[in-house]
Formats: sequence, C-alpha cells, structure tokens
Amino acid sequence: KIATPWCTCIDSDDLMPRDAVELILNEIKNVNDEMIYGLVGLDADFSFNILGSSFPDDVQKVKMHELQNRYGITGDKKQVYKTEILRKLPPYPIFEGEKLVPLSYKTLLAERNFYLKPLNKVLCLVEYQEDGSTRNMLKQYRRNPKGFSFMRREILNANVPLKEKLKSAVHLVSSSLFTLDLKNLFRTQHLLLILVAIPAGILLNIYIRIRNTVV
Repeated sequence: KIATPWCTCIDSDDLMPRDAVELILNEIKNVNDEMIYGLVGLDADFSFNILGSSFPDDVQKVKMHELQNRYGITGDKKQVYKTEILRKLPPYPIFEGEKLVPLSYKTLLAERNFYLKPLNKVLCLVEYQEDGSTRNMLKQYRRNPKGFSFMRREILNANVPLKEKLKSAVHLVSSSLFTLDLKNLFRTQHLLLILVAIPAGILLNIYIRIRNTVV
C-alpha cells in the first residue's frame, strides 16, 4: 500500500526528530548507485544520546550484518528503503498461532544483491518500553518458535560470516525443540554446523524455559 518512492517504519512508541524527513530527502538526492537499496541512520534516546556508535566516515555502503561483524558498530539503527526494491521481495511468511517473523528477514533478502548507504544523522528517537519486544526477546523466542526457526534457516543459507551462522544454528536447535519439529535441523546446507551447535542449543532452550515459565 506504500505509494511513495521511499519508506521507513517508526514504532508507535518512538519519534522522528523534527529534521529527520528533511535529512532523508536531502540524502536520497545523492543516491545514484543502483546497488543502494536504502539508507541506514542513527537511533538516539529522547535526550538525543546516540544508541551505540556512529558509522566510520569512509564507509560509503554497507550491509547490516557488516556493521558489527566488520566495523564493530553497536546499537540499533534506522533503515529507510527504496519501495520498488521491497515490493520485489517475497512477503513475510505466516505461521498459524504465531505473530512474529523477525523484521530483518526483508533486509536479509535485499542484501543478497544490494547495500545500504550510511548516514551519520539521527533519524529516530527510541524509548524502550518494559513490555516492548526488544526487552522481552526471550518471550518472543518462545511464543514464535516457527517464525524464528524460519529466520535462522534463512541466515544459515545466506552469505554471512561463520560467527553469524553458528549463532543461528544454536538458536535453530533451541526453536526446533519448542516446535518439536526436528526436521528443521536438516533443512539447511550446514548439517555439520547444526551438529556442533546441538549442546549449546539445548542449553539455550532450557534457559529460555526457565526465564519464561508462563507463555
């Protein structure tokens, strides 16, 4: 339903700074690289303290998984996308009885071929709520194991660093124990990595159950 050439998503408990739209419009005028599918800007708290770190000045394009793994950049960031590229991506899958597939699924798909342009400007002001998904991620893992299993398999089959694949393998084992669908473990190209991750995945599953006794 998006009719504009560019788009972004702002959570209902967050705000955009007064100059954010102007910053975005000015920046996209300078995007002439067909390999760029969007911008990635900074998040800050309501006092304008930047969350995590800023981008290196010499980085002109980047993929989200490279921010921490390659450049050591921390903290949540705000993405702005080219609508036409998002339209070409498959929709989020729907799993009966669940409400969430990680939003980064679209990013993972887009970054098979495209990059983001870093923008060292605050585009979103964030206030983490006590009942928000960020602070209750363990509950989300337990309530939406099929959605997270799907995402972990996608990461395992993507062109991401081994560290990210191993982390996803551990989470895939844990999520598969919640769904009792152990066939999940054989739907990737990295069976050896899954076998290595089984002990840690079992421990993670136990930890999530202990921390979330009520679903």
